[in-house]
Amino acid sequence: MTKYEYYTPLDVASMLRTESDIALFFEYMIDEVESLMVGKDDDFMPPIVYSAQGRVFNVDYNFMVNCLSKFVGEDRIYGDFVL
Repeated sequence: MTKYEYYTPLDVASMLRTESDIALFFEYMIDEVESLMVGKDDDFMPPIVYSAQGRVFNVDYNFMVNCLSKFVGEDRIYGDFVL
């Protein structure tokens, strides 16, 4: 991914402009989930779950914001978007 300057929350759109950038970000999120799953018991609720009824993956918002912040290397993203 190209290095982007983050000034305002609108800059996030330019960080995920291409299919390649989006694909890299999703791969990063999946890797983060895998690292969270190591050594967890059966009661652990992962931040990404599949809903068969809707045939969609549900992603925890704060987890996604945290991943984006770490992926880009900019802590202000987390501060601007976290709930």
